[in-house]
This record gives sequence, C-alpha cells and structure tokens, in this order.
Amino acid sequence: MSTGSSNNIQLLSPPHISLDDFAGRQRAEANEEDSPKSLLDISMLVSKEVGDRVRIYRKLAGLSQAELAKSANVTQVQVSRLEREPEKTRLAVFIRVSNALNKSLADLVEDIPVDLE
Repeated sequence: MSTGSSNNIQLLSPPHISLDDFAGRQRAEANEEDSPKSLLDISMLVSKEVGDRVRIYRKLAGLSQAELAKSANVTQVQVSRLEREPEKTRLAVFIRVSNALNKSLADLVEDIPVDLE
C-alpha cells in the first residue's frame, strides 16, 4: 500500500577541488611577504625539483622517455608524469625509474633548497 508521498533525499558530495585550486587559495589567503611558505607550497617546489632531476638524469644517460620507461618496466606516460607532475606519481614508479637510472631515491631529493621563510 502506497502512501502517495515519497521522501526525496539528496546526497551531497563534497566539492572537488584540484590541488592547483587549493594551492591558489592558500596563497591568496596568506600574505606571502609576511608569513612563511605553506607546507603545500614547499611540497610543490620539492616535487618540481624532483621531476627536473629525473629529466636531467635521463638526458645525461642519453635516454628518451620511452627508452627509460622500457628499462624501468613502466609506461612512457608514467615517466612523462614523473617529470612533469611527480606529486601524482606512485612511489613504486619512483623506485623503478631511479633504479633504471642507477640513482638512489636520495639522489632525487638530497640538497633540494627549501626556504621555510
């Protein structure tokens, strides 16, 4: 037996915000001249440096992204993403690529200048 009324419940999902949007909001909310950089800003700077180092080591080895990918048993897309957006890359890919380049993970991150102020 139907009562004729229905309960319509709307489930609201949280808004999806990209990392770039979040970082932009963080910078807009903070006065960068008067306050230390946020951990997100520092993380993004370190990520960019790691990606740059992978690209440099790859080029010094005379390898294309496809050749490095084959040697590391990953896809060329994963190597490209590692170089451009390392923050979106799984640790297993870092390990495989660093091993294929005969570098340690420490080689990818050591001596990265981090300015906390």
